[in-house]
Amino acid sequence: MQKALDKHGLVSPHLEILRPTADRYRAFLLQPAGPITVSKLRIGPLNPDLAEAKGREFLKLAHGNHAHLAVTPEYFLPWLALKSAIAADIVPAVDALWILGCESATPAELEKVKAAIGTKCLVIDEAMPDANGVFYDPVVLLFHAKTKDNATRLVAIFQFKVIPSKDELSFEEYVLKRGKYIYKFRAPQGPLFLAAIICSDAFGLTDALIGDLAHLGTLVHVQLNPKPRDSDYRKYRTQIFSTDENYSRCHIVCLNWAQRIVQHNADGQQDPWGNVAGSAWYCPFNACSVDDEIVIPNHMKGLYYATLKELRHAVLFDYNEAVFDLKVPKVVTTGSAKLAIKTGPIANARYAWSANEQWEVAEPSDSGYAGLLQNDADAKAAIEELPVATNALGVERVLALTSGSASYNDQWSTISNIDSFQIGPDEIVNRITFAQDTNVSAVKFRHDRLMCAVNLRHALTNADVEEWPLQVKDLSPQARFHWDPALPQFNVISSNGVPALVVHLGDAPTEQAIENIPDKTAELLRREGVHPTRLCVVYTRLLERKFARVPFTRYDDALATRTDFLAVEPVK
Repeated sequence: MQKALDKHGLVSPHLEILRPTADRYRAFLLQPAGPITVSKLRIGPLNPDLAEAKGREFLKLAHGNHAHLAVTPEYFLPWLALKSAIAADIVPAVDALWILGCESATPAELEKVKAAIGTKCLVIDEAMPDANGVFYDPVVLLFHAKTKDNATRLVAIFQFKVIPSKDELSFEEYVLKRGKYIYKFRAPQGPLFLAAIICSDAFGLTDALIGDLAHLGTLVHVQLNPKPRDSDYRKYRTQIFSTDENYSRCHIVCLNWAQRIVQHNADGQQDPWGNVAGSAWYCPFNACSVDDEIVIPNHMKGLYYATLKELRHAVLFDYNEAVFDLKVPKVVTTGSAKLAIKTGPIANARYAWSANEQWEVAEPSDSGYAGLLQNDADAKAAIEELPVATNALGVERVLALTSGSASYNDQWSTISNIDSFQIGPDEIVNRITFAQDTNVSAVKFRHDRLMCAVNLRHALTNADVEEWPLQVKDLSPQARFHWDPALPQFNVISSNGVPALVVHLGDAPTEQAIENIPDKTAELLRREGVHPTRLCVVYTRLLERKFARVPFTRYDDALATRTDFLAVEPVK
């Protein structure tokens, strides 16, 4: 970056995002809906007038709220929105950076844009002469640089995609004019930096460059990508996440378009992508909160927690069109450790496009959970009493307990230890209360998890009272699913207010599960010490309800009697 500015007598900007202080910065990210148009002449929004309105209002929103970082994804922002914003002085603050993925531009179109904005800002365009291709895939880096006498000057650097994307027809290979540079912003003082890459530029990141970008940086990856989780696009993340975190402490921001994009081709044919959005903010493992007080408000605003099995945290963006307004801690701070904020991104607000042609606050977001239950009457009847509106995490915990899938260690209820919050290198999302992932394995995971609750509800409703084991004899059709942070080891509460842990292992579980789950659950209740015998493990085999043996004889109290095991008192 500084090399590009040196030619014009400028020095790098003092960006808030690169100041290693305890102050959080404000980030605005636009995840737009389609449809899109793809032809040999243009890639961008199908309806440029609507996209121009959305882009213009987004820039107004970022400007009015002093966004330190504002981002639009690849091929989105119409040039008219950029030109009108700059003409109206709707530009970044002196400590801010806007990373604006713009619609494609031919060399002639690019010259018109540069001429239009060149009266208000310095344009730096280092496009290489390229006889091949038709148009560029540009990102405009808009910021204020400093002159030698410490004055500021608005600068627009045009960064162009370097590596064409790969598809069955190698379409971009033939139409793309390639760029050459990836620009890296460095703090004048301190270790932090920022860089942006455009979609398939990820293919060209060498091991050395990945190592350079991973250390104390923020890497912004803008995309228009039908397969954002594809292993080739994710390869750089896989490498970074497998590197010692002391050397790969960074933030990675992936911003794609919204889900279910429809592509309109030049021949009039339509190609529904059926894609997930895949937008996410990845954080170091010790720099993102798993506390309910942070995660639940984020959830209500369309920012969903996940933990990577590669020992990183991620906050996943709602798949629908939205503007996300975030407060984000710096990658590192150089001040007092006591002042360092390690919450990860926190959602200020989520905005949706309104009939008033404005971005308006729209909360709570539709996480897909309501639709999941709406499409399964049995599941809805089983668990609709669980208050997802105030505690989506409690729903996940109840279902983990009910299915016998909890880890049952001392920290089992911490969300990073619950399997539905965990994602592997394929980044498939199994969350029940964030049910937008249409991957077959995710659909099956959610179905199987809900069926355990359905089966247990059926057992509670239909089993004869005399059929239940002695220690949970008070369970009746009026018992209900319930989760209380003060008693996290229980998932059911009886009609007289006494909690219990009741596990349903489904139909014909393995002998290993029948033996191990009772041992693990009994040990959990023993350690917690409250109602330590309120445990039942049920399953079915050949349509017959059965109860697994619970090892109460393992309890340490040698004087405990059968009566002790049956003593039932309501929670005070």
